[in-house]
Amino acid sequence: MGVEVGYILTIQGFLKVLELIFGLIFWAIVANTIDDNSVLLGYATKCEDVLGFGVAVGVILWVITLILLILFLMAIVKSGAPWGMIELIYNIVAACLYFIALIVLLHYCGFGFFGKSFKAGYGFGVATMACYCIGIGVHYVIQCGYITTTGTATTGTAATGSSSRTVVSRTTVTTSRAT
Repeated sequence: MGVEVGYILTIQGFLKVLELIFGLIFWAIVANTIDDNSVLLGYATKCEDVLGFGVAVGVILWVITLILLILFLMAIVKSGAPWGMIELIYNIVAACLYFIALIVLLHYCGFGFFGKSFKAGYGFGVATMACYCIGIGVHYVIQCGYITTTGTATTGTAATGSSSRTVVSRTTVTTSRAT
């Protein structure tokens, strides 16, 4: 069991690193926005309750993403479960949760109440959600077989006509040609 540092150079690894960085900044800023005095005294406003929801979403998804990154770096996920599909489903769930948290934060808290730091945190939340959305696209393309992550090339013919599709390694885009 060795460390595969090259995983970070793949699209999936790079996205996980960005998700961790942007997610950490998001939940750190949002957590810093919560007024400790009103929470301790027991009269938290609706906005502070929503801030807590945003922090919970950010922290939980951040921890799961960190665990996934460690599993892939340690090459533990090479066999067994269909990790590509698991990551695709995880990215869909994470993007949806971030979307819900960001919409609820915007609705109940708005931008005028907290100032520039909250706006920055919200921006990092949007950036984190965007990384998860890009991850959905990347994993979908990999699951459909348009890009392989093993470096091998495959060629196939579609059942509806005589078109060929060549699939090459992770950095090359799929080419299709119909005749």
